[in-house]
Amino acid sequence: MGWIIGIIGIILAIRFWKVSLVLLVLAGLLFARMEWVSENRKEEKKARVQALHTKIATAQKEASSDGKVWKLIGTPDPASNKIVPRAVLAASDDGLCSLNIEKRIDGSELTGLESPGIKMSDYDNIYIKFDTKDIAVPMNIKEYSGSYSLNGSDSVYIPLQQYTSSGYMSYKDFIGGLITANAVAIKIPSAGGFWVRFSLNNAAKEINKLDLKVLSND
Repeated sequence: MGWIIGIIGIILAIRFWKVSLVLLVLAGLLFARMEWVSENRKEEKKARVQALHTKIATAQKEASSDGKVWKLIGTPDPASNKIVPRAVLAASDDGLCSLNIEKRIDGSELTGLESPGIKMSDYDNIYIKFDTKDIAVPMNIKEYSGSYSLNGSDSVYIPLQQYTSSGYMSYKDFIGGLITANAVAIKIPSAGGFWVRFSLNNAAKEINKLDLKVLSND
């Protein structure tokens, strides 16, 4: 019985050898295409990383606190139509990032951290270093609802809830530092990690206008 099956196999191989050859050639071409795409993507990624490092280095070389002020943003109250302070924002000295301290209409409080073109993941932490403190302390960040991406986002926020029992800085201490210190540096978890500095010249005056609940909580 086995020899019959063997003969049938040989007959089929002879009968359809052209089809087999075509399939083999197509498989080879497909494999070559996949290898080319893989190598091309590696080169593109390498170029993007290099461009990002160049962008950061150039911006930090030209960094200056001149003209960097904290701005109060108000929006109309939907009931009274009065302009109500809702946010205070500022750009880093190098212009790579911005902080946006928010007191939303629903009472929630958070601080947005934006870095256009520089992706951050909420799997990573930022580090906060005030000029009035000796050490940098971690804080967790989150991606905004609906904007989650496996590649991270260039717009995240510092939430009110922090892992203070694990040595993280509390949100209250973070806001308090923005009010009492002269400058704050934040380590951005991207491109291998780099620091951005924010001057706090008029921060206290503008932040206090938000009347944040976190500062009044004991």
